[in-house]
Amino acid sequence: MNKKEFVEKVKTRGELKDLFQAESASKAVLNTLAKRITPEEEKDMESQLSKGERELIGERDEEYRTAFFGRLGLRKPVEKLHKGEFLRRVDEMTEHQLKNPEKATTAVFSTLKDQITKGEAEDIEAQLPKDLKETWRKS
Repeated sequence: MNKKEFVEKVKTRGELKDLFQAESASKAVLNTLAKRITPEEEKDMESQLSKGERELIGERDEEYRTAFFGRLGLRKPVEKLHKGEFLRRVDEMTEHQLKNPEKATTAVFSTLKDQITKGEAEDIEAQLPKDLKETWRKS
């Protein structure tokens, strides 16, 4: 699946008004998810996506992360986001344009799960808090 197909699926599944809104929702959800999982899991997830789909996650300042955290002998911190905070961030990142951020999040999750292996989906799920896991499973 390419980026356009991914965004079209999100638009349909999330009942979003247009492709711009679907792309905005995709970027917000994927970026927030990438911050919620470990760097290793983020790389595993990204490795299963097409180049265009990876663009939805956005540029990562890998050099900065490696240099800053590596110098300290640390890894990138995982942001411990529960469902309410996750959805609040998605809403903010989309500039409050989504009528239903949870429905859009579920649409992005389901489209992402179409693109990754069952094992990878299970690995991501294992890192989510209980309330967000429920949303992941529903998707």
